Amino acid sequence: MNTKFPGFSTRADGAEAPLEMLSACHDRMQRQCATLKRLVPHLREEKELLPMAARLLSDNDLDRIGRAMLERRGIGDTGGI
Repeated sequence: MNTKFPGFSTRADGAEAPLEMLSACHDRMQRQCATLKRLVPHLREEKELLPMAARLLSDNDLDRIGRAMLERRGIGDTGGI
């Protein structure tokens, strides 16, 4: 029986060769972890920038941005949001 698994390119990576499959899976997980580690600084930056932006914007700016977002979604005039 030749079972193919998503993300594994050869039959040797299937159930017939469990150690090769485990190794390939381990490599994929290491790449995913590396990607998540690179994402952390960007999330920290966003966390710092959003409150600062909120302090710099006036209520009128926030209302205008809110209306523009609703219009873009096709909701239209909100009548005073």
